[in-house]
This record gives sequence, C-alpha cells and structure tokens, in this order.
Amino acid sequence: MATFFLHLLTSDYGLSAPTDSWQISLNAAVFSSVCLASRFDHHLSAFSLLSLSVFCFLILPLSRPVLPSPLVSSLILGSVSLLLLSLLSTPQLCLALLSLAAVQMVCPLIFHKLQADKQTIHGPWDEPHLCCNTALTTL
Repeated sequence: MATFFLHLLTSDYGLSAPTDSWQISLNAAVFSSVCLASRFDHHLSAFSLLSLSVFCFLILPLSRPVLPSPLVSSLILGSVSLLLLSLLSTPQLCLALLSLAAVQMVCPLIFHKLQADKQTIHGPWDEPHLCCNTALTTL
C-alpha cells in the first residue's frame, strides 16, 4: 500500500517538481502489483493483474500525448467501464450511474444554490484596507 502512495507522490502530473520521477513511480507501481499478484492462487490471475498494471502504469502514461483530448478519453473510458459493469451486474450499474449523477450534477447544483446563503465574516484576520479622506489631509 505504501508503494502505491509512493507512485502517487512521484507520478508526473504535467508539472515540474523535485519529486517528479517517472522511473520511481513506475517501479513503485509495478512492485505493488507484483506484491498483490503473489497472493493469487492461479497463474492466470497473477498474469492478468500484471498485464493490467503494465497497461495502466506504463503504456497509458506514455501514450497520453498521442491520445485525443482528455474529455474524449474520459468519455470513452467511462462508457467502456459502464458497459463492462453492465455485463457483470445490473444493480451495480444502476448504483454507479446514480453516484455519477449525484457527484457530477446534483452536488454542483446544491453548491451553486448555497452560494447565495454564504456569509463573509470580517475580523482582525482580514487584510487592512487603506482609505484616504482628502478633507483631512489639507493643512
């Protein structure tokens, strides 16, 4: 689990940072996948997990510049995921669709509606604002 966090910390997110190292990130992700795959009973399950980890952690990040816009990629991957989930279980598909609708539509609508009720509290922690009165500055 700690090596997955190491992968998240050292992954390349498009910004140059001192902890940005794709080699360490890839090694941490593959090591975590090997540790998880070693717990399987069958060789086919371990091979499937390792193939998936190589695809997710090596091939997909390297092909990111070649892929279409992130919105199109997200829509394609999301629809494929929902299609595969529908093959497994219809109730889980309905639950996934409801949670996606709640997170992507209902929550922003509630946030937008509650912005009118927002109150700003002023106190000594605020930045001071200088205001000049020209009538007092005359000698």
